[in-house]
Amino acid sequence: WEDYRGSSLDIYAQRINNAGVTQWVTDGIPIGTGLTDQRYSKIVGDGEGGAIIVWTSKRNAFVDIYAQKINAAGIAQWDENGIAVYIANNTKEGLDLISDGFGGAIISWSDTRQIDNKVYVQRILSDGDLAWDSLGVQLSSTGGIQIVPEIVSNGTGGAYVVWQDYRSLPHIYIQSISSDGQAQWTANGVLVCSNAAIEQSPSVVSDSAGNAIIVWQDKRSGYQDLYAQRVDVSGNLTWNTDGVPISVASGNQWVQNMMSDGTGGAVIAWRDHRGNSEDIYAQKIDNFGVVKWTTDGVPVCTLSEDQMQPDLIVNGEGDAIITWVDSRFPYNPDIYAQKIDVNGINEWVLNGIKISANNKIQSESEIII
Repeated sequence: WEDYRGSSLDIYAQRINNAGVTQWVTDGIPIGTGLTDQRYSKIVGDGEGGAIIVWTSKRNAFVDIYAQKINAAGIAQWDENGIAVYIANNTKEGLDLISDGFGGAIISWSDTRQIDNKVYVQRILSDGDLAWDSLGVQLSSTGGIQIVPEIVSNGTGGAYVVWQDYRSLPHIYIQSISSDGQAQWTANGVLVCSNAAIEQSPSVVSDSAGNAIIVWQDKRSGYQDLYAQRVDVSGNLTWNTDGVPISVASGNQWVQNMMSDGTGGAVIAWRDHRGNSEDIYAQKIDNFGVVKWTTDGVPVCTLSEDQMQPDLIVNGEGDAIITWVDSRFPYNPDIYAQKIDVNGINEWVLNGIKISANNKIQSESEIII
């Protein structure tokens, strides 16, 4: 987390066992500290009880990317305050990372070294050495801006990376990167949807067979709707040419999050404005690209006040647990949750159970399993 106990924002971490007892130093282990802000951290497990953390730091003239590995005992494994992933006089944003399955990690981001934002990836080995080109591997050399990369494992030590691309209209592209940093598909990425509309803000998960499922926001109707596509291990689109509609209800559907359902499909949750306020809806899609729940999604919470920032997990039985930020008490947003079974039925109290409410503002819930 980001921590303001000093004169600037720092990054701290803590480990909690299955009984809810903290395992490291009281108030957490410092990961990245300094006289300037450390921000936008992401974390993944290292497969050995520890974790790899990546963040941005303005310890130099510009915001740069750093990483640290911490073992199960809370001891940093790399340089104090982290190793440099990429340092240069440009803007870096959109950090994301995954485990490489071998004690290291693969990181994606976009930066402005070429004036326009481009998307790059880098692999860090378990000993902290950079495995690929020291400047990162560029995923597309076409004109226009490439932003908001998301990354997932491709199941073979590499990664799928999806991004929003402005080489013409805003569209979604994806590329598979091997464990040695080589692009596996069409140069500059595979076009996910060729519809002559604006597609943006992609999300991606790996399915149970090593394929990638992408969901994006799509304006072919004039509103923001949600569509999905699956790309197989060879880079072929396997569902409808321009994607499968997840929700095309009136109003905007956006700020989606999703997770593999463990059987070749995915469950998606999103922020929905088909009514007079922002609500939370969810949908399940199977490995054939068929939506399984109510058309345009199952209502998760539809109270008259705004619900925002959904996140979710899918358990071993195929049920989804969804969390969100809820403004039913408008001056103090709280965190709520709902469980939806494999058939799309809400299992808990109507409009969700309260997770946190302490008369202070809570925001940006995140849930993992």
